[in-house]
Amino acid sequence: MATCRDILYNNAARDLTLVAGERGLDRVITWSSSILVRPVNPWNNGGELAFYYGAGMDNSETGLNELVEECCDANLAGLVILLGNTYVLEIPSSVIQTANKLNFPLFTVDSEAYVTGLQQSIVLHVTMEEKAKAEKAEFWRSLFLEDLRENDREIFNKAHYFGVDPAGLYCVYVLRFDNMEDYVESSKGIMQMDHAIFVNDFLDNVNKKAEYFIAGQSSQIWTLPRQKDLVVIAPENAKVPASKTIQLLIDVCHNLETTYPKARFIIGKGMTADGVLHLRESYIQARRALTLPLEDDKYLYDYNTMGIYKILFNINSKAVLDDYIQNTIYRLREYDVKYNASLFDTLQVYLDNRGNVSKAAADLYIHRNTFLQRLAKIENILEVDLSNNQVFYDLQFSMQIFFYLYDTSSEVPFL
Repeated sequence: MATCRDILYNNAARDLTLVAGERGLDRVITWSSSILVRPVNPWNNGGELAFYYGAGMDNSETGLNELVEECCDANLAGLVILLGNTYVLEIPSSVIQTANKLNFPLFTVDSEAYVTGLQQSIVLHVTMEEKAKAEKAEFWRSLFLEDLRENDREIFNKAHYFGVDPAGLYCVYVLRFDNMEDYVESSKGIMQMDHAIFVNDFLDNVNKKAEYFIAGQSSQIWTLPRQKDLVVIAPENAKVPASKTIQLLIDVCHNLETTYPKARFIIGKGMTADGVLHLRESYIQARRALTLPLEDDKYLYDYNTMGIYKILFNINSKAVLDDYIQNTIYRLREYDVKYNASLFDTLQVYLDNRGNVSKAAADLYIHRNTFLQRLAKIENILEVDLSNNQVFYDLQFSMQIFFYLYDTSSEVPFL
């Protein structure tokens, strides 16, 4: 991705002068734009290098300070102020201090310079960077799709070409817009345009914001948009430990949920892959981690902590697992359907509360004696004794198998 630092040292942008915000030069530029109205935020997606002409706007010291703060809050890459008699005469020292405090790149350019050409050169540079990014995305996509061989020299050559260590340690994460369908349906914008177009454009903007945030924090982490998922490939080494990547992705979730109120974002984490040829396995594991029962206050779902589900995912025969539950909890499901009962849910709550009848009854908002009557009926239907530890553990295992079989999503990647 193009950064402010790239532009500053690009010969085509030699007329630009950096006056503040040097520490923010690694901010990513997604495009060039012009500020024609205030406030700035509604007219930008984030990442733009904005040119400010100042015509008809507040160019006082207070006004320019507010402008810098607005641009920073809108996640722009930087601000270019045109200097001249009919534009802004000079940059007050307090504005420079504000930009330095925010680590926000602030440039100036003489109004007599060919500003249009300058903007064109920036757009061209960004476009070329986007093309390179697309080529790298195709490389990552091939690692998930193609039948790879460990002696495949082409893959290793491509990895070196893109600056990737083919033998390094990597981990794949899946950043998912979990309630995307509900969020889109509740959006007023969907009434104004074709559904498919709206969803695609909307998801494109969401992914771009996430990618921009990640790129601004680390140049060593790669991303690959995939509909409501953003696949994240992160190296694992001393410079980029897993804990740092996880915190970065949680920050991305917070940032997106602030931008899109009532949206819910979650993260699936695969196991560490030894070399790029094993990234597909890490990706599938990250997706599988997101099939676990979700918790409202939790962001990260780690395949490595899935417990019994790790075994279930590696049993290839669904029939074996299905047979295991046919004579146990599945009989309760059939009974509930036939008699419009709720014994399956009763058993689930009982197991979740580790056999604590009082707590389980309270969770279902029923009297303790009513709950005991239900348990007696469950024992009768299943022909078991719930006080037997082995029976209790078998039913817990059966419940996990049931939700694995009937509540998990497809594991076929990138189809």
